[in-house]
Amino acid sequence: MNAYTQLKHLGFSKSGFWTPYEDKPKIHSTKKVVAYYLPQFHTIPENDLHWGKGFTEWRNVSRSLPIFEGHYQPRYPSDLGYYDLTTPGVIEQQAALARNYGIHGWAMYYYWFDSQKLLSKPIEIIYKNPEIDINYCVFWANENWTRSWDGQSSNVIISQKHSPEDDIRFIAEVSKYFSDPRYIKYQGQPVLIIYRPNLFPSILHTVERWKNWCSIHNIPLPYLINSEVFNSDLPKNIGFDASAEFPIHASRSFNQENLRQITGEFNLYDSQRSFKCLTYESCVDAWSTNEKIASDQKLFKCVFPDWDNSSRRFDIESTIIYGSTPSLYEKWLSFCIKNAEQDDFIFINAWNEWAEGAYLEPDLFHGHAYLEATWRAIHLNEKNGG
Repeated sequence: MNAYTQLKHLGFSKSGFWTPYEDKPKIHSTKKVVAYYLPQFHTIPENDLHWGKGFTEWRNVSRSLPIFEGHYQPRYPSDLGYYDLTTPGVIEQQAALARNYGIHGWAMYYYWFDSQKLLSKPIEIIYKNPEIDINYCVFWANENWTRSWDGQSSNVIISQKHSPEDDIRFIAEVSKYFSDPRYIKYQGQPVLIIYRPNLFPSILHTVERWKNWCSIHNIPLPYLINSEVFNSDLPKNIGFDASAEFPIHASRSFNQENLRQITGEFNLYDSQRSFKCLTYESCVDAWSTNEKIASDQKLFKCVFPDWDNSSRRFDIESTIIYGSTPSLYEKWLSFCIKNAEQDDFIFINAWNEWAEGAYLEPDLFHGHAYLEATWRAIHLNEKNGG
């Protein structure tokens, strides 16, 4: 079954297919939209060893099958195809797409395990090629690397070992990016995002070491942001400057009562697969609040265009968010931009998380629709003086 036949079988019309994009007017917004960026689209020896030779995230994406009638799987990339991030010109094309639609930059997942770096080629390509027009910052995914893709303590491929010595080695390594004019800053400070600060033996001591090291070496102190995942603490309690939502993980401004589960409402193709399904519209309602985590705590909002990790979690329970449309996504993003303060970030999960169904990059069905919605949300806010 070819791509068009598969999509038609799922009820999609040909009108949704890819069309070339047009250059957009430049947007100079004081509120910066930043997308999370996954670098796992090139081969590394560690993945070859544990997943088979030649593994990249595309293997998960391409093997996926629909679980129920109307389930949009597999996903097919359009403009860039099944790219290799180390191929010359690919990251330049991604950057051009992102900037064309008003995206300020990428928060790039950074994999560091006690001085061992994995999947670092994409950020190094950007760092070493100043002509690539994209802003970026480090987002340390500081948990175990596991076969179940959940960072927990079972099925560990590479464990995370935090230590005082590694704290120094880490900040010494990533601080080289801080001087890049494209490095994302908040009120002059280079942004450093940590996924799970609670995994450090003492995050307060780690922050103190980082700040002391930066001060000694005359390097700007990083603006520290933690992700709101797995019962994370308030930023003030751990020496951080702000938190950022990370849906589909719950956050403190999240209203779980608004979620609507529809897992049992489908005609199944595969009754052996374990999954739960929520409506996208209810997710928009659940996260579209403007509550503050506390009067003296900074919280950056985050949205996702879609979510479906069934292609990655093939043998364990997956979560599928059903019913996303560009217009609902635009509504959610517009709300977050409108209610953000000047100079704030609004994060998007994600630029290219294809195996989680969370991507802005064009696919064969939607084309540039989610990128267009992103541009409209940013442009209309700027036009209305937001």
